[in-house]
Amino acid sequence: MKISKNKQAWITIGSKTRTRTILYALADDDKRSILMRLVNNPKSVSEVLRSCHIPKTSGYRKINSLIKEGLIIKNDSHHNDGNKGITAYVSVFSDLKINFIKKEIIVKIHPNRNLKKSLN
Repeated sequence: MKISKNKQAWITIGSKTRTRTILYALADDDKRSILMRLVNNPKSVSEVLRSCHIPKTSGYRKINSLIKEGLIIKNDSHHNDGNKGITAYVSVFSDLKINFIKKEIIVKIHPNRNLKKSLN
């Protein structure tokens, strides 16, 4: 087992369906951009779409797809100055490896450290 710099073990994705879901998300430029923005810091949907330069309609559709696929999750909710509820999201993984071994694709991830806050 390989240990990363942050002392977390790599987790191998055992499900072929889950592996396919991850690969399809990474193949989509917008979804990949969204995932990358949500690795280090939780952000609201509007912050992500603004920083990725993705139109709102298609951006919301892609974010909802990533939520449904389990690749991003709610991390925090708070209220802005106008007392409007804002939800921040985070990627479930912080690092990812893709290996090709004997006609098989192996995907390994590091769980995102920011997940601990959202799972407590």
